[in-house]
Amino acid sequence: MSSISGYSTLVTGGGSGIGRCVAHELSSLGATVIITGRKIEKLERVAGEISEDGGAVNFQHCFQRSTTCWNDAGCSGAKPFVCMVAHT
Repeated sequence: MSSISGYSTLVTGGGSGIGRCVAHELSSLGATVIITGRKIEKLERVAGEISEDGGAVNFQHCFQRSTTCWNDAGCSGAKPFVCMVAHT
């Protein structure tokens, strides 16, 4: 995979399962990670894990099929945005 340092990535279902693993991997490659999901407790936990590892992370609590979630999720102020989706 080419360098994604300086990019922002959006991972749906980032609070658990494959989405959690993808978020950690993208962060380890230098991307700012934005995780979304339905359970705020899980999002907070994963965001804390990524932050503790030195990664840049934001999270957006949202409900399935919520257009507000998608409209707000990319507002982290980071550099160019790359969308990579993992469904759990």
